[in-house]
Amino acid sequence: MNKQPPDTANLIAAMMLCVLVMIGWDYFFLSPQREAARLAKIEQQQATPAAATPGTPTSPGAPAALSAIPAGTPQPREAVLAASAARPQFDNGKIDGSIK
Repeated sequence: MNKQPPDTANLIAAMMLCVLVMIGWDYFFLSPQREAARLAKIEQQQATPAAATPGTPTSPGAPAALSAIPAGTPQPREAVLAASAARPQFDNGKIDGSIK
């Protein structure tokens, strides 16, 4: 005889269904997306191998003055502010400065 209360059997069945849904979602939806992304990345690397050199700006809005500096190199605050885009100035009775 089954000595488990019916709630326990329902809980086990629900947990098994949840696991099956997650495995199915991974297999049918996420795996093809990961494969397509991997192939696109490989295709992009083969098409433009010289464009991935260090020091080249990766975003279209990157300042040209900062692109020659290797990533991770600390820079003085004044140099970074001078190389960045114009910042709107504000001044009220209590606060003055700029907003990036």
